[in-house]
Amino acid sequence: MPVDDTLPPSRLPALPELDQILYHFPKAFGIRADAEGLDGLPPPERGFAHKVPFSAGLPTNFAGATSGGAADFMGRTEFMGKAPERQRYAAARPPEPPEAVLLDRVLQLVPLRILRGIDRVVVLPTRGTARPGGYLNGIVSIGASEADVRRPDPDFSNRFSVFTTTVVHEIGHGVFQTALTPYQQELVLDRYVKRLDALGVIAPDEPTQQGTEHFFIDYFLPALLRFGSHAHGAAASRRVLAEFGVDLSER
Repeated sequence: MPVDDTLPPSRLPALPELDQILYHFPKAFGIRADAEGLDGLPPPERGFAHKVPFSAGLPTNFAGATSGGAADFMGRTEFMGKAPERQRYAAARPPEPPEAVLLDRVLQLVPLRILRGIDRVVVLPTRGTARPGGYLNGIVSIGASEADVRRPDPDFSNRFSVFTTTVVHEIGHGVFQTALTPYQQELVLDRYVKRLDALGVIAPDEPTQQGTEHFFIDYFLPALLRFGSHAHGAAASRRVLAEFGVDLSER
């Protein structure tokens, strides 16, 4: 079965010119696809500082709580090492024609009102790193190896390309950080903590900001693609997102 066959048709020509690509995405989605100026981004102080905004309580028997308890987790600032990510931006490029055509199809799935935190989508080289993609300060980056629009993703029964699932995954980070209110983030954290507590075996540094966002994305991906992953079904994922106050049916 062809990959990505359930996505909406692209509004771009089959082989768009670069100027068509750079014009289309800001007009259709408010998102840039160029790499201009990315090599001159100022370095974040001590990496990317992200204040954990949560205030949900942790279970009293939660094995992953830090030494200071729930208050310590809720109040700490996490500094993520983003200097290497910034250096990679110097080699960023716009999506090539096949990538741009598929990107247009993927972005049509996402309600515009929750895309407001995405300013730009670019492709980055993957030499020397195993990272398939990233999200930083409004920029979604896709690793060049993941930009193969023909390679199927086995986590979604080979129905979607790795390019598609990587784009949606990184958009999920942006949605969590910019479209969800602090209260909605608390709801996600609370459910994540309960999930970790139920597992019984928990990494000593959990719950983390990254872990919480990935927990959200585990539901966001199948809900948006309307196709279940190995972890969650599509309908169940939409119900969970609805509990978080995220309605994907409203444009």
